[in-house]
Amino acid sequence: MEAGVTKSNASMAAARWLGKPAVVACLTEIASRAAMAAEMNLTAHLIELAEIRDKSKGKGDFGPAVRAEELRGKAAGFYKDIVEVRPGEKLEDGELAQRIANLTGENVSFVLARLASDKAKAH
Repeated sequence: MEAGVTKSNASMAAARWLGKPAVVACLTEIASRAAMAAEMNLTAHLIELAEIRDKSKGKGDFGPAVRAEELRGKAAGFYKDIVEVRPGEKLEDGELAQRIANLTGENVSFVLARLASDKAKAH
């Protein structure tokens, strides 16, 4: 690690940096450019899934057709994932961050940094 950041304080350092609007704006811009460079957008994604669905239906492969349509619905926000938290269940920060990232589509590093920031504010 560099700049005085160690494994033990990396989450706190990330939380400090992510608390700065200019840093968040820069990271958002970088992520946006990366997505554009990969030509990944909702419209193209939905069109591709529709093509997969249609080809699968045409072949009589209804399992893949249904799955493609389900993924189109998820991408469009028609379905919400439900997370069940059992009373007394303890999760390590990494596991919790991964679950949150999977549900929200956020970068897991950002989620970890936010968790660290929230913990720091609580103490």
